[in-house]
Amino acid sequence: MSDTLAARFTGKLSDTEEDIDELTNKRGYLGLATRWSPSDATTIDFLASYQKDSPITPAGIPYALTGQGNDDSLRDLYIGDPSVDESDRRMSNIGYELHHEFDSGWALDQSARYQKFDWDYTGFYVSGLTAPSTINRGVIFQDEDTWTANLDTRFAGEVETGTIDHKLLFGLDLRKYGDNTTSQFATSSALDINNPTPATVGAPWYTKTDDLTLEQVGIYLQDELSFDKWRATVGLRHDWTDQQGTTFNNFDGTENIDQQDSATTGNVGLSYLFDNGFAPYVSYATSFDPVIGADIAGDVLKPTTGEQWEVGLKYEPTSFDGLFSVALYDLTQDNVSVSVTEGGVTGTRQIGQVKSRGIEIEGAAEIAMGWSVKGAYSYTDAEQVGSNDGKMPANIPHHLASLWLTYEFAEDTALAGLSIGGGLRYVGERFNDNANTASLDPVALVDLAAKYKVTDKATLAVNLNNLTDETYVANCGSFGCYYGAGRSVMGTLTVRW
Repeated sequence: MSDTLAARFTGKLSDTEEDIDELTNKRGYLGLATRWSPSDATTIDFLASYQKDSPITPAGIPYALTGQGNDDSLRDLYIGDPSVDESDRRMSNIGYELHHEFDSGWALDQSARYQKFDWDYTGFYVSGLTAPSTINRGVIFQDEDTWTANLDTRFAGEVETGTIDHKLLFGLDLRKYGDNTTSQFATSSALDINNPTPATVGAPWYTKTDDLTLEQVGIYLQDELSFDKWRATVGLRHDWTDQQGTTFNNFDGTENIDQQDSATTGNVGLSYLFDNGFAPYVSYATSFDPVIGADIAGDVLKPTTGEQWEVGLKYEPTSFDGLFSVALYDLTQDNVSVSVTEGGVTGTRQIGQVKSRGIEIEGAAEIAMGWSVKGAYSYTDAEQVGSNDGKMPANIPHHLASLWLTYEFAEDTALAGLSIGGGLRYVGERFNDNANTASLDPVALVDLAAKYKVTDKATLAVNLNNLTDETYVANCGSFGCYYGAGRSVMGTLTVRW
């Protein structure tokens, strides 16, 4: 627009269809980003977006029906009713990012954001199986209205103390979150999957309303140190939180929420950069995450805290473009929240402690003219402590892997501008619930992709996921099990001006 002012508009329209034909989602998105540079030392980015869509979540399938030879038809089974299902979701964001460099070499950054989320939703859920082909179901009505306001101010600069270089960062993080959500559960007539009939929905028998606010103030500092080939990072943060409001349900009445928490967390890391591209490292970090509201019994939820050790090795070859890494980690989390259904009511329980140990391996490289490859593998050994002591958390696989190969045609060929790729995704065996009642089968999926640069400003892309149309149970929860997406094709045309 001018030397000091620039703007970018983004618009997107989509209309998607799920494996279940009755479930569609029309989505519209508008985004605005502007940059004002009043001087060489100052830039201000203004950001805003609005999205409106209408997603309907599949109702789930009772675990007892899965793996009995009719999974293909169950993946497409519609348990809801089009005269009842309804969804209207709206998300809006507005904010700015300020950057100013001082003559001393220090810089001030400030980012502010306000987000509004509104979702009016009516959908079905599965509550059990009473006969080989009869599924008990219910209806949930939800009016979700939340907002978040953030202001993060950071002051950064570099200093030297003898032979050690320091990159210093000081910050103040302010956050306020509001939640005004009403959820209602109602009965519905059962569904005979062999002879489906329209649903008869009763009056809501359970109502829960949250009217809550959470205020959080955090101060933090960080020092990145460099000495010869040594690199170190030391960080410290302290948070104060104040949660106020009420939570109501028609069984227990109104519960007043008035809770204050505070915690000091930190991180420290050390690495050494060898000339041949190897960089071993070790790190330690703690975390604090406030959780708003009360659990299914009406008790105020406690903050989730964590502690993690990690040791690893990174390698960036000097003879070709590539980056490889391997990491071993040990993570312990306390007051972990999970969704549970008790007495026909779904809510939150904090199960106590979850310990996770594992290894993560990643690699990416340009292996030949036009060819590139990416791969990843992880092994996770997780267990619960307290509730379901010694059991794996639900839906977490021991083994997870992916491999992707891409070829980009050279500029001096007839297919210049075209790139094609394909890959594999593997998800290992995992359990259907936190009690490890049963396991879900592993699955391997094949994906393909192609992208063509039509002009300097227009790009056409096509993605084909789950090429072989594998039918598999992706995860299970309080409302039954959910199948992974079948074969899907998505085409995208991107035009920039």
